[in-house]
Amino acid sequence: ADPSTDAEDPPEVLEVRWDFESDGIWDTEYSIEKEAFHRYEVPDFYPVTLEVRDTGDMTGSLTLEVMVFDAPSQCPFVQMYGEDSPEVEKLRKFRDNVLMKSKVGKAFVRAYYRNSSQIAEILEKHPLLIKMAEKVVDAVTDKQ
Repeated sequence: ADPSTDAEDPPEVLEVRWDFESDGIWDTEYSIEKEAFHRYEVPDFYPVTLEVRDTGDMTGSLTLEVMVFDAPSQCPFVQMYGEDSPEVEKLRKFRDNVLMKSKVGKAFVRAYYRNSSQIAEILEKHPLLIKMAEKVVDAVTDKQ
């Protein structure tokens, strides 16, 4: 919640609380601590709500969807290129800025991660598919 701001109060006095399932039940109390940690038991997509309160008791909130993975190497492209490669960064940009903005895109991302080992096997057998995926990602991320 570090980027939270207010017109009247400095950021260090703003209080935040978290609802890790966006079910209307706050999982934390208000605190000036802007970080919170939560462990999900099952890999999936989860809506998370942050509420910020200023000293005048005015509030604002934001709900975003987070992706929870079994392991960092679940992505076939991370397995192939390595965590810090430019190709993986382009893919992440494509995922976050294009796919995650639509229902169909989110369904595609879910399927991609849930079937990552099978996808990795297919990509290993068909390197041309990797080149095609790279061209699509390059074309879309270059426009952003």
